Parts: sequence; C-alpha cells; structure tokens
Amino acid sequence: MGDIYRNAIRVIVWLGVDPNNEAEENFNLIQDTNTYLNEQLQEYRNVDAIPPIPHHDSIDAGLEKWDMVRRLMDSAWFSRVWVLQEIGLARSAVIYYGKTSMEWSHLVEFTLFMASRADIATRIGSVRSGMMWDLFEDVWCSFGNDITWRNELPFTRSLNKFGGLQSLIDILDVTRPYEATDQRDRIYAFLSHPVVAAGNSKAGKELFADYKKSLDEVYLEAAVRILETAKHPWTVLSSVDHKPNSPSLS
Repeated sequence: MGDIYRNAIRVIVWLGVDPNNEAEENFNLIQDTNTYLNEQLQEYRNVDAIPPIPHHDSIDAGLEKWDMVRRLMDSAWFSRVWVLQEIGLARSAVIYYGKTSMEWSHLVEFTLFMASRADIATRIGSVRSGMMWDLFEDVWCSFGNDITWRNELPFTRSLNKFGGLQSLIDILDVTRPYEATDQRDRIYAFLSHPVVAAGNSKAGKELFADYKKSLDEVYLEAAVRILETAKHPWTVLSSVDHKPNSPSLS
C-alpha cells in the first residue's frame, strides 16, 4: 500500500461535498493569507521577526468567514489514522472539496503560520493549527522523503527537517486520537514508515499486515518488535492500556 502513495505523481485528499458552496471562497481566503504572510517572511527572514500585523483584508475578514475554514478542518478525513501515512509518503497532494481544489501544501502552510504566530491566530479563531503542527513535526517530517509537498512553499520548506518521531512506539502513541474502523490498522497504517523498515532490517524479519491475526496477536507482535529494535524499548510500558482478560497480557 505504501508504494502506491510513495510513487504516485499526486495524492488526492477528498474532503467530501461542499454543502454550503463555500469551497472556492474558503480556499481563496487561505491562499491570500499565505501570500501576504510569505511576503512578510521574505522581508523579515524569520516568522518570529515579523512585527505585529496591521489590519489585513483576509486576516481580518471576520470570524464568520473563518468559520468556513473551521468547517473544513472538522472534516472526517482529518480524524482517520490511515491518511497520516498516505500524506506523509506523498510527493504532491491536492485537496478536493466538492468540485473545488487547492494544493494540500497551502493548507499546511497556513496552519503552520497560525501555530507559529498566536497574535494572528487569535484574530481568526481556532483552526486546529496545533494538531497540524504536531502531525507535521512529529509524523510527516519523519518520513524523510526527498520529493515531497513539504518543499513546495517557503515556510513549510524551512521547517522540513528530517527528524520527528524515530520510534514506532512514539508514532503509535502520538496517533492514538485518530480513528480506525479496524483497530489492527493502528499498526498496519504505518507499515511503510521508515522506522518499520529499519526495524525489519534489524530484526531480520518483516512486520506485515495479516488480517487473519486477532487484534491481540497484532498488538503483541508490534510490542515484541518494539522491544527488539527500539533505542529505548522500555518506553512501550508507558503506553500500555490494561484490558482485562486480554491474551496479550497473559
């Protein structure tokens, strides 16, 4: 599955229909804000050096206008665990909201700006920028792919430093809030992450998807792999949720 997204020319992020017919205005608001903030970034060289922003048409468009972005960020797509790897591996990605499209990198660029400048974020209200910052820094940057949407726009590119979470247990822990219809996919959704490939090499055997295995078998196999290959294997113990009568705890 990972090879599909790794080798795709472009990954499509489908956010569903546009019930309020607001996608075009929504995307224009995001892109206009990015254009202005990138002009400021080019002038001052550092996001923290940008002085307090005076009145600006897009930033000060009003909370009702920014509610469009909040509705966008409330899309069920952002709650799914599988999409984290799909986007992490993508060379390029485009959002489709109804019939309207925008480069995925614009949404990330915007949310990273908001997460970096609380003085601006307070003027537009919450747009889940903290969530996007954590995913970018901890998960997406850790994929380390050279050809990536993370290099398309200036501010995102400046933050795209290979690092992030370098342990499978850390990735599983930070992605706990995300949803999976089949709970085995909490493991299987990251089998194409570099830390899994490194673990396969170190352990001399592959961790792979097998839906014939029970949930307990999958979790136990993942825990054993972490204990065998992680730099700090004992950290797996801090992530244990006790489930009475679970065979994997016996």
